[in-house]
Amino acid sequence: AIELNPRYALAYNNRGSAYLKVQDYRKAVDDYDKAIQYDDKDAMMYYNRSVANAMLENYRKVISDCDKAIDLDNKYALAYTNRGNANKKLGNYAQAVKDYDKAIDLNPKDMIAYFNRGLSHSMLGNYDQAIKDYDKFIESDSKDAVAYYNRGIAYSSSGNYRQAIKDFDRAIELNPKSVEAYYSRGIAHVRLSDNEQVVNSFNKVIELN
Repeated sequence: AIELNPRYALAYNNRGSAYLKVQDYRKAVDDYDKAIQYDDKDAMMYYNRSVANAMLENYRKVISDCDKAIDLDNKYALAYTNRGNANKKLGNYAQAVKDYDKAIDLNPKDMIAYFNRGLSHSMLGNYDQAIKDYDKFIESDSKDAVAYYNRGIAYSSSGNYRQAIKDFDRAIELNPKSVEAYYSRGIAHVRLSDNEQVVNSFNKVIELN
């Protein structure tokens, strides 16, 4: 299609998406650039380029692309989520939370937005909010060890060490090689002066390392 009509924007977009799937992100960006050159009014093309730029860790470009996608379609939930991800990566946690709020408002089933909003809330010290977001994520996926670990960190950071230990136990049950979960559980036991359990947890850390 490109040979027949070099200005066929959708063909560049689709080839870019194919490059994205085979993890050739630079070629994907090049094709999305071409697609946008020929059609700069399609929000999807800006969003697609933002995904490729995220894989290349070009987070400021991700934000710029998502801004444009949202300008063209202010109900583009995925663009808010991806912009939130980029803001989180750049340490702009308050802005990330705002982006995830909007993404969830538009699509309450976006569990990745809940998960990443929980991370952002934790980084801001909003542990109660983080726990609520992890609760929501775990409702949808009770087998995700990282979610339990992250919620355990939020509980521990808020001083609820016993609940934190329960989450670290669950994380370990799902991923018995999680050094981080054993270590964090050990720290929680230190806070509770459970010396025998401290030894058990740190023995496991040493064994796995």
